[in-house]
Amino acid sequence: MGRIIGGEKTLLNYTTNTGTEAGGQGGVEVWPNPTTGQFKIQSLKLKVKEAEFEIFDLNDRKLLQKFIPAGTETIEIDVSNLQNGVYFSRLISDNKFLTRKLNIQK
Repeated sequence: MGRIIGGEKTLLNYTTNTGTEAGGQGGVEVWPNPTTGQFKIQSLKLKVKEAEFEIFDLNDRKLLQKFIPAGTETIEIDVSNLQNGVYFSRLISDNKFLTRKLNIQK
């Protein structure tokens, strides 16, 4: 486990992510991780609630933001425009958020 301090003194905790987190924290799955350009997010919570998805670099700069309408179970995210490296993805729904480490390896 590690910690990173982001913009505005935000403290982020993370753990090693080696791929799909089946039924993981919050019932959210992200695969494949590492990704080569596209990955999917699946959550039963998204079926009932609208959400927002964001990707940040290690300097806490927001690089991608996507609105997810209620009723969506699986979404596909294209990150082919991002360079190889480590990023953080954040899923925000119902005033709660889940942050995951995302590796891009092309």
